Amino acid sequence: MIRAVKKLVGTEKRTRQAESCAIIVFLIQLEQDAMRKGTHIPKFLHVIVLSVLVLTSWSVAAAQNHLQNLDQALFAMSLQKWDRALELLNKVIATDPKLVGPYYSRAIVYSKKGEYDKSIEDLKKVVQLNPDHLEAYGLLGVVYEIKRDYGSALKVYKSALATAKDPASKRALEKWVADMEQKVKQGR
Repeated sequence: MIRAVKKLVGTEKRTRQAESCAIIVFLIQLEQDAMRKGTHIPKFLHVIVLSVLVLTSWSVAAAQNHLQNLDQALFAMSLQKWDRALELLNKVIATDPKLVGPYYSRAIVYSKKGEYDKSIEDLKKVVQLNPDHLEAYGLLGVVYEIKRDYGSALKVYKSALATAKDPASKRALEKWVADMEQKVKQGR
């Protein structure tokens, strides 16, 4: 649990309010998961949530609203309601601009709408916040390929290869790098 909270909060300097929101959202998610599974929710979890709220002046409603916006945005994406998803993701990002997931989701939405420059901007933000986010590198490379900017795609794939840790990802990225090198050589 502590590792997950640290992952949500991140290592960069963050505002107390943003850290609190990330912790509250995480604890609410834990509570909702327990309720869905029909398991007992330990009293200490409620005590932790209340303590965080008291210390940071955050309301449960604000944290639940944040989580609800994110859930609704993902649902809107599943229905291909791109404008609604953008509206909700923008709210989530405004509440906590250090969370990686909403930027990645918004980049997907922008890509689906054909707004590739905005997608690139969000994917660069994801990689800035989490340099190990291979999916962001992958999508960023694909978006560059769609724009026929093979040099930038090659650079992104090489960066991803440098950060990849597992052998399967490295093999896939090596193939992507080789493919892009061919396209760059052919001048396409």
